[in-house]
This record gives sequence, structure tokens and C-alpha cells, in this order.
Amino acid sequence: MDCRSCNTNVSLVPADDGFGCTCAPDSIQKSVNMCQPCNATELISADGTDCVPRRCQKSGGRVVCRKCPAHYISVTQNFDGSPMKEVTCFKCHRGYKAHDNKCVKCEVCSCGRNEMAVSGKCLPKKYVMERPKYSDNKLHPNALLDIVKLEYLCTQADIRACHALARECVKYLYPTDLAGPCRLWLQKNGTYKGLPYLVHESHKKEITLRRGKNTLLLGMAIYSPNGALQLLQDETQGIFSCLPPILIKVGERYSVDCTKNITDLNSDFGKLFEFFIPGEKYKAFPISILKPDGNFVQKGSWPRSKFRKIFLIDKILSTTANMTTIVYLRKLLITFRIERELKGSLKLYINTEAHFAMKSPLVQQITTTLLVDHEMPYASVYRGLEIWGAIVSLLFCIYAIVQWRGFIRRGGLYISIIPLMVSATADGIYFATVFSTLHALAAETGILGIILPLSQTEENIIKIVLYSVIILKSLKVVWINWNQCRVDVFFIDWSQHHFSISDSPTTVNSDHWRSILLAKEWMEWQAKRRSSPIATVICTLGILQAAEQWKSYIPESNGYKWVIATIVWWFSYTIIFLINWTKHRFIARPMSLLKVCSGAEISLLVFQEEFYAHYVHGRTVYKKLEHNGDDLFRQENESNRLLLSKFLSAFFERALDGLSWVAIERTILERLLDVELTNRGGSNVSTLLYDINDNTPSCLALTWWGEEWTLATFDCMLFGSIFVGTNNLLLAAITTILIYQMLKELRLWFGSRNLKQKTGVNV
Repeated sequence: MDCRSCNTNVSLVPADDGFGCTCAPDSIQKSVNMCQPCNATELISADGTDCVPRRCQKSGGRVVCRKCPAHYISVTQNFDGSPMKEVTCFKCHRGYKAHDNKCVKCEVCSCGRNEMAVSGKCLPKKYVMERPKYSDNKLHPNALLDIVKLEYLCTQADIRACHALARECVKYLYPTDLAGPCRLWLQKNGTYKGLPYLVHESHKKEITLRRGKNTLLLGMAIYSPNGALQLLQDETQGIFSCLPPILIKVGERYSVDCTKNITDLNSDFGKLFEFFIPGEKYKAFPISILKPDGNFVQKGSWPRSKFRKIFLIDKILSTTANMTTIVYLRKLLITFRIERELKGSLKLYINTEAHFAMKSPLVQQITTTLLVDHEMPYASVYRGLEIWGAIVSLLFCIYAIVQWRGFIRRGGLYISIIPLMVSATADGIYFATVFSTLHALAAETGILGIILPLSQTEENIIKIVLYSVIILKSLKVVWINWNQCRVDVFFIDWSQHHFSISDSPTTVNSDHWRSILLAKEWMEWQAKRRSSPIATVICTLGILQAAEQWKSYIPESNGYKWVIATIVWWFSYTIIFLINWTKHRFIARPMSLLKVCSGAEISLLVFQEEFYAHYVHGRTVYKKLEHNGDDLFRQENESNRLLLSKFLSAFFERALDGLSWVAIERTILERLLDVELTNRGGSNVSTLLYDINDNTPSCLALTWWGEEWTLATFDCMLFGSIFVGTNNLLLAAITTILIYQMLKELRLWFGSRNLKQKTGVNV
């Protein structure tokens, strides 16, 4: 295809479609390929075929042509279509005005004596004069005139004017001024036909969901400025993701932010939106309006403070400057308050808030937020916590008092009741919360057929309880570690039994390695646990990950997620504990400390309290038989004197002089509770307690091995509190492991430091 240029010498320019040439502006066509421009003193005729002269004159070297006055139009052709000799001005008839060189009907041009022109309409003077005077100074004068015109037309049964007036009332956010745009709705002397409903009716606001149903569809009605009505009753019909229709799951919080450019919302200016529930006889939502100044629209002259219609974006004329201000919907907050019915159904009360803001002139985008929240009914967690908390805490506190009594009899401090009672209270409240939440979860499934999330109050109670118990439990953990890192430890070397007292000092340096061996073995047990927290954490995460497909059956509730994670934690802990118990019971018994003491011929004496110590015997019988009777008798006497001297000197330092000893087996209950329940012997008799058929050294009670319950509950409380606070299982698991490792390193360092101070052995 060949292209050619248009000949500008004959006033030809490219046509709009680009496929030909046409006459330039102010030119008339002479032939197919030629146009003739009109002079400056001529006008093109109405049919575009002739140049008609105008009446012009020269003034100061310039040509000035006459213009037609107001209400006149310029005519270039006669009635028969022939061109006039010159342009003639004709005045428009009464009731018409000149507009775009045409005479158009003008209503205000023919106003009667009792009428006045208001925004292009003839309104009765009486109506305008009797109307209340607007003095709020929040409306532009031109906008106020338009409102007055629409008011009058609406009173004359003009349906379109009534809908336009409703848009003005909503656009200015329901002002309560009786002279404002909402005057027809605020006055109490009557209603007008065709006036749209703006205030929410007084009928019931609740919605009933049958048993087993937990979803609700929110629909939307759109009122366009041209009078069109569009109903959106399917979530797939959404035109804006921050506005309905949306499908809401009861108890599931929904939030979305939408950012759009102003130019993309031109078609939404002037539109009104109304929210309803499809299939519920068109129940419109009650909406509270928050103005850009931060105040809600008050009831004032309105019958109620709940409204039906809002807008997304609109323009308002400024009263101080010749410019428009854009007001838009900043946040739409829909809150459902849920109540249970006796038959297992749910009753929903809806409260909607529309927050409006003004767009900054520096930006061209607006952001609208849709937030759906729920006020859930109470699931009896608080009531269950009161009952279970009283019972379980009482039992734990009684056990703590029994423990404290045993500590006092052993020579412990009276102040030890504080960490014991604090720990017992923490255990009682913690397990009461677990039982209450688990009971609520089971009850929800049985009564309603669906699981509703916990109320925000109950969620906060669980969170506060977990934060409180971890703080209380930390006091007990610090207390037991502080006690274990300051115990008195004695190594009794039985190898000196084979030498005379004068020769025994020479063997100290050569036998020092045996003390180091025992010290290392003792330190190995300091931070050893019956069930590894790391293995428990890994097992818990594995089970929860394997049960990920069941997550959809659990609502978005941190309380329910926590109780499920807690049950899985204790299940994992029990499995690992039983595996270790079976291994230590039947496969590899924890007798390494006994073997080291026997092999090194060193007994271990560890004082737990002032009147209570643990003894691990390290003397071997076969070493006695290597000597003859005389030597044995002589060396045994010397060794007994040496041992007695060392043993008594240690007891004298512990204020135990003058006491005799008796060996008694502990009862089963005493072994389980680790306390002495009965008095044994007189005031001058010391008691040697032992456990028959138990190869586990009792001195392990002064290590983490003997405080497994305290440490296990601390780990679970720590894991749960972090999980509830962050809603992140992985973060809770990592934090729990890191804190465990940190406490372990601190325990080993302080334990090694104490052992060096008490025995002189550096490990």
C-alpha cells in the first residue's frame, strides 16, 4: 500500500481515519481535491458549503468583527438554504436561551412572578423563603442550590430527584442539620413518596444459622446515578475485593487491603452501596458511619444512628477554595456477635462500621481495608478454669506443703516454701487451663456439630495464664539449679585403707586420677534428663506435621491450637520417657556412677540439706582379702580411725556430732513423693535410708535427673507460651531448644565451679 501526503496548498489535511484527505478547519470544499479557506471576516455556513461575510471594521490597524450579544445566535443561511449576504444575529424566543449557537429551552427564563431561578429550575419563592436557612458553612453555595432544587422536585414526586437527593445526603455523611441535604429524612411532619430508605429499620437484626452450618454469604446492592440497581448475590460477582459479596466462615477472621488509582474508580463516583444477606427477605446491614474527623455520626435528629447506604468514593466542593475534595471509604469493619441457641443453632448479630477519610492531594491512590471480625460466645473455659484451678491447685499445694515439711526436717530453709508453692500454683493453673480448654473443644464438637473459635476474652485468659505460669515456674527452676550448684560434695578415698596413716599422704598425687574420674562421672549426670527435650520437640513437630490434613477441622483459634499442641507434646514426652525407662530398666541400667566409685575405691557423699545427705559406697571387698589377718586387722583399725576421723570431721562441720545411726528402708509412698512421712528414731538417732532393689544412686536427686517433673513442665509451658504469643510452631520449638541448651551450659559451668571449690578437683 502506497502512502501520499495531503496538499496543504489547497487546505487539505489528513482525515481522522487516515485513509484520505479532508478540508482543514475554517475551509469549504470546492472540488474533490481542493478546498478554499474562509477569510478572517467570514464564517462558514451551517451546511459548510459557503463562506458568509461578517460585519467587521478596521480599528488601529486591526480588523474587529461584531459578535452577537447574549441570548442571540448567529445565522448564516436563509430558510431556503441559500447563504446570506452577511451573518445576522437573531434573538432567542422567550423561554429559550442561546447555547452553543443554538436556542435551547430555558426553564428559568420563563419563571413567574412568584417563582425564582434555583440551579436551572423555577422554584416557588414561598418554598425557598420558608426553608430553614443553612448556616453550618460546610456546603458550597452551588451544592446547596442543587440540594434545594432536588428537595423541591422530590416533594413533587420526582423519583429521580429523590434518589439524587439521597446521594447528596450520603455523600455528606448524614449531616444532622435540618437545613442540610438530609432535611426531608430529618423532618417529622411527613414522608414523601419515592424517598429512599437511609436509616436502618427497627426490625430484628439477628440471623439464625441452623445446626452444622457455619458459613454466611454477604451480598451487596449498587445504586447508580442513572437510576440503575444491581444486586450481587454470589461471591464470584465481586467487582471490588474489599466490598461484598463475600462468603464468611463463622469464627474466621478475614482482612484484605485494596489499593487502586483514582483514575480506575471514575465509574464508582456517585454510586451508593447497601449490604444485605441473600435469602433473608432483604435484611440490610446496620452501618455506623465514622467521619474523616474521627467522630461517628450521632443520632441527633435521626431516629437511629444506624444507616443503610454508603459510598466508595465521591467528590465534595470545598467551601474555602475553588477545588474539590475526594472522600473515600478507608475501612469497612463487619463484626458478628455470635450466640448459641438451645437447639444447637447459632444466632448472629451484625454490626458494621464504615470509616471514611480524605485523600491527600499529593497521592493518586487510595487504600480500602475490609475487616471481618467475630465476637465469639464463651466456651466455658473461664468457668472450667475456676473449677479445675481450685481442685488441681489445691492438690499440688498440699503436695508442696508435704515437700516443704520434709525439707524442713532435713535441715532446709524455711524460705523454700516460696518456690515450692509458686511451682505448685503454676502446675495447678496450667493443667487446669489444659483440662478446661480440652473440655471446651470436645463440647463444641458434640453440641453444635461444628467447632467455633474461642472468644477473644478466653484467648486472652489463656495467654495471660501461660505467661504467668512460665514466670512462676522459672522461679522454681532457678531455685533448684541454685541449690544444686552449691551442694557440699565429699570424696572418701578407701585406697588409704591399705596403707598406714603415715604413708597415706604419699599416695595422694599418684591416686589423683581416680578423683578426676569420679568427678567427671559426677558431672556427666548434672544435666542429664530422663527424657530429652530436643527429642520431644522433634517428635512433637513431626506428629503435628503429619496431622496437617486435619488442620482444616480446627478453627482459627490460638487457644485450641495450643491445647492440641500441648496434648501432642505430652504424648511425645511420654513415648520418649517410656523408651528411656525401658532402656534403663532392662538394657543399660544407670549404674555407671556405682561402678566408677567401686573401681576407684572412692565413696561419694553429697549433702542435700543440712541434715540430709546421699552416700554412694565405693569400697570393694576383694581388696581386703589380698592381705593376711594381722595386716588386715592392723590396717583395718588404722583405716577405720582415718576414715572415722574424716567422716566425723565432715559431720562436725555440719553440726551432726553426737548422733547415732540406724538403717531403714523407705516406703513406696516416700519413694514416689521423695519425702519422709514418719518420724524414725529418737532425737539422738540419725537415720540411714535406703531403697531395696534399686540400683539408681539416690544422689541423682541433686541433678536434673531428680528434677524431671519440674523441668518437663517448664519445657512444655515455655513451648506453649511462645506458640500462643507468636502462633509459630517452628519458632516455639527453636526457642525452647535454645533455652534448654543455654540452661544446660550454665548448669554444667556452675556445677563444675562448685565441685572444684568443694573437692579441689578441676574437671
